[in-house]
Amino acid sequence: MGTPYGLEIIEDCHTCHHRREGSFCDLQQETLRALSAASVVTTYPRGAVLFVEGQMPKGVWILCEGRIKLTVTSSFGQARIIRTAETGETLGLAATVLGSPHALNGETMSRCALRFIKRWDFLRLLKDRADLRMSVARQLGNQYITACRVMGSLGVAQSASERLADLFLNWAGEQGANGTERAHVDVMFTHEEVAQIIGTTRETVSRLLRKFKQRQLIELHGSSLTLCDPKSLAAVSSGSFPIDEGDRA
Repeated sequence: MGTPYGLEIIEDCHTCHHRREGSFCDLQQETLRALSAASVVTTYPRGAVLFVEGQMPKGVWILCEGRIKLTVTSSFGQARIIRTAETGETLGLAATVLGSPHALNGETMSRCALRFIKRWDFLRLLKDRADLRMSVARQLGNQYITACRVMGSLGVAQSASERLADLFLNWAGEQGANGTERAHVDVMFTHEEVAQIIGTTRETVSRLLRKFKQRQLIELHGSSLTLCDPKSLAAVSSGSFPIDEGDRA
């Protein structure tokens, strides 16, 4: 029998083979069994909204498979992607623990399988299980550091081309940092989502991609992105190699 959206449904956390370090997947076996017993697994298509800014929390979501974007909405109604959640991450932690409204929007970027735990069931487990409390503290700390980095980047007066080059180099990681060889990245974002990450418009992203290709900085074939000249991209990112002077802020 087929499963919803072609995703594997795993009912028991401690037998899951998608387990990831640094998340609830690292919990003791007894705690994993308690989480499994208190939760339900649900599948969603791409574009499903899990929660929105200002909504009171109903519980936490553990991402078993797929990717989710977390966004904030400006006073002008423009969405900006703060980060993307990967397999093993827990969503809605801060709002659930504090009992305060969600500060972000959560939307699936692909077909996703999630494990949902109601707020009061989760708080009961949090009270009883020390390893769960430590995991929550670690995840909230990581999310705080990420938020600080995002806020720091918002305060830097970069052009859109500088932010886009910086994003590509971050995606490439050490390959891009070396700056001497071509680097390859699988891009899972649409032009609109890239625009939401760097705080600009989809039209600007499309135009900058054309300019990057014209300068032979990148090659783009479907979802495959090649950084042809990471060193020059780093120069674009630093502002020493202007690509589009009209794209400030």
